[in-house]
Order: sequence, then structure tokens, then C-alpha cells
Amino acid sequence: MKLKSLALSLGFAVLAAVSMSAQTSYNFRTIDYPHDTFTQLLGINVKGEIAGYHNVNDNKGFTYELSTKKFKNENFPGSTATQVIGIDGLGGTCGFYVDQAGVTHGFIDDNNAFKSIFPGNTLQPTARPQRPGPGGWLL
Repeated sequence: MKLKSLALSLGFAVLAAVSMSAQTSYNFRTIDYPHDTFTQLLGINVKGEIAGYHNVNDNKGFTYELSTKKFKNENFPGSTATQVIGIDGLGGTCGFYVDQAGVTHGFIDDNNAFKSIFPGNTLQPTARPQRPGPGGWLL
């Protein structure tokens, strides 16, 4: 009985030591779009490229590279508002935009080739793509 109790105690001690050494630390940083009071980051890929938008009233989309600390504007052509919500490992993005008539559409952008996912779809005017995964876009 004592041997069983000793073995159990040693097992718990090993588990505690392993879990304490496996703790993850995180570094947080503030990223603000220049000359704006509102910036929202919504997706990040393994290369450290971030998708988001700024300007609480007009929603302007962008991507941001952690390594260079540079923003790149990304807005669906002719839209009144754009939110970039996801970015894949190749830099392709997805999001949603509002057209001139006030209708919301989803989009994907593959190497500056914007594609509306639901053009003119009046049944689902608020349909939005989900963040991209390694195998492609999730709708």
C-alpha cells in the first residue's frame, strides 16, 4: 500500500513539473492604423500577416505585416465599406463589403483579384465568408 502511495505521489510530482515547464508565454503589442482612433485586427496567418479594418464610421480594410510593420490598404473596388476578416498563408484574404446600394456581400481577394462571393444575392444580403483555412475558403 505504501509503495502504491509513493508511486502515485511521484507520478503527480512529475506531472506538476512537466506542466510547469510547458507554460507558454505571449508577447502582446499594440497595432494602430496611422492617424485613426479605431483599428480592429481579425485574422493572422503563420507568416505574421494580419487582416483587419480601421475607421469605425467608414470601415476601411487592410493587411499588416508584423515583420515590416507596414499597412497595405485593401478595399473592394467601388465599396462604401470593407472589412478584411481572414488571411491565408499565401496572402489571400476574405471579408465582406457594402456596395453603393447598401447591400453587404462577401469577397475573396487572391493576389489583388477581388471576387464577390454573393453578387446580387438578395436572399442572403449579409452572408459573409469565414476565415480561410489551409485547404481553402470556408463559406
